Amino acid sequence: MRKILLFSLFILLAGCYPDGPEYTDELDSVYTNYSPDFNFSQPLTYSLPGGVIDVDGNPDNSPVFIDTNFSDAIIGSLKSNLNAQGWTEVDENDDPDVVVLAAAMDSNFLYYSVDWWGWYYPGYFPGWGWYYPGYYPTYISGFSVGTIVIQMTSPSGITGNQVPVEWVCVINGLLEGTDAYIIDRIDANIDQAFMQSPFNN
Repeated sequence: MRKILLFSLFILLAGCYPDGPEYTDELDSVYTNYSPDFNFSQPLTYSLPGGVIDVDGNPDNSPVFIDTNFSDAIIGSLKSNLNAQGWTEVDENDDPDVVVLAAAMDSNFLYYSVDWWGWYYPGYFPGWGWYYPGYYPTYISGFSVGTIVIQMTSPSGITGNQVPVEWVCVINGLLEGTDAYIIDRIDANIDQAFMQSPFNN
């Protein structure tokens, strides 16, 4: 497997901007990896599931899908890019050359803020002197990060419990903004994943 683009967490990417990023999409990252032995330039048949699995699903391990709007956007973007390669979608029962599986998860990061100026003893500079009760957090804020994992598997190469993965893509980004804005970024990032991979090379 050969690394195409170094995968960086969005927090580390913030260091690339001295004044901080101006837009949320500047914190998105796209990582792809693939098998050098697989011929991506040949016209193949593929199969896609009807939705994107929620990795945080039910505790009983029954399949749960993410929100339909985002799931449809991911599946639709994958179909568009695969069709653009000259590949043909077939039913999963029609022996596709590859099966493309997508999963997603989200993580919430919270942080506390302290109101230093709300409580102080007269005669002392605000923020000094009497720390109780103003030292305690006065509100909680945070952000959500979404991750999409896409795997292209080869059913004909399955041996025992081992499923060969010919191509993998991991997309990381902040879940900020309207649904339409997030969907636009999903499309752009999946397009980027195909651009930096050896399809039709």
